Amino acid sequence: MCRIFCVIACLFFASSSFAQDDRIGSLEKRLASLEKRIQRLEVTLDMALNPAKHTQEPPQEEKQQVKKTANPTDTPIKAKLYNKQLKLAEPGDIENYMAFLITFKNISDANIASFKAEIIFRGMYGDSILSFTADINKALPAGLTNTWFGGVSYDEANREHRKIVYMNINDIKLFVRPEEIVYSDGTIKSFKK
Repeated sequence: MCRIFCVIACLFFASSSFAQDDRIGSLEKRLASLEKRIQRLEVTLDMALNPAKHTQEPPQEEKQQVKKTANPTDTPIKAKLYNKQLKLAEPGDIENYMAFLITFKNISDANIASFKAEIIFRGMYGDSILSFTADINKALPAGLTNTWFGGVSYDEANREHRKIVYMNINDIKLFVRPEEIVYSDGTIKSFKK
């Protein structure tokens, strides 16, 4: 009787370990499938958020023509605020910050490699609310847009900070005042304030 019980117990544990191995194998296959889908989604998202990274630069002859037609007194960059939010400090962070999702458009004929600019937030009536300087290290091909995600430290005691955080996004007008633009052909242009 004891031997029969031991044999049945061994068969039970063996069959349950086989079933567990099958479940683990099935879970591993599902996990691998999910990882592939996530990679495809990340590539699609990157293409949507960074179209400049996925475009080709014009041939060398076109670069020379673009260089001659660029007017250094014009402001070749327009901006649009797509999203804003207050990011509260998480464990290990030092401070809260205001996060912005901004799309920049190059309205010139020259390809921009990167630029430094003052980002200016204004109200509906043109009153200046907040401004900060940002280094935008993203390519901005002629006529195209690129998305930038950045932010500044948030100070609860600062009235302008509170106003930006709680303002309706449709009531905010965004302006860009370039300080320096680096073009893809190596040309650097500085703008006076």
